[in-house]
Amino acid sequence: MLDLTNMKKENQHPTHPLTLAACQVRTEYLITALPACAETRKRLHSLGLDEGRTVRKISGQLFKGPVVVRINGTDLALGHGMASQILVELTNLNHS
Repeated sequence: MLDLTNMKKENQHPTHPLTLAACQVRTEYLITALPACAETRKRLHSLGLDEGRTVRKISGQLFKGPVVVRINGTDLALGHGMASQILVELTNLNHS
């Protein structure tokens, strides 16, 4: 018999990386990795998007269109391609 009371917390989350483009709206996420391209990283940094920062996804479509995030009270629209290169993880501070 499977004992669910002793499951580790990390086993409750998907093992594949979550991108900003694929995550849920009205939810806060921690940026864990940015694209490797130095030019793209510099552009994201100038917008205030850095590893370790918390963002809230405001809107976006699963396979197309811009992704709108809120960081420090400012809404930013990112292209879907760029948002799909930003890795995030769910924060513990979510408020719906």
